[in-house]
Amino acid sequence: MILKSSPMTPVPRKIVQSLTGELISSISGIEAARCCQREIWTVLKRVADLSRRILPIPLTAEGDTRCRQMYLNKECPGNACPWWRDVKPL
Repeated sequence: MILKSSPMTPVPRKIVQSLTGELISSISGIEAARCCQREIWTVLKRVADLSRRILPIPLTAEGDTRCRQMYLNKECPGNACPWWRDVKPL
């Protein structure tokens, strides 16, 4: 919406497709089983980073990224997760 991309707008469409590829790549770059929290934070942080290149006002992705569900996810990769390192006692 921000870029006014559609199947009929070649340049904005190319930008959106490129961004989509980069976001998928950022998720797949972490070798681990499923984790919604990890994937959401990974994408939000990457979108904020990429927005600096293409938007006049960059997006932000700030907040408390401490993992609070590692004990609920038996597939949690522990130290392999970039957000697990932010774990602090609550």
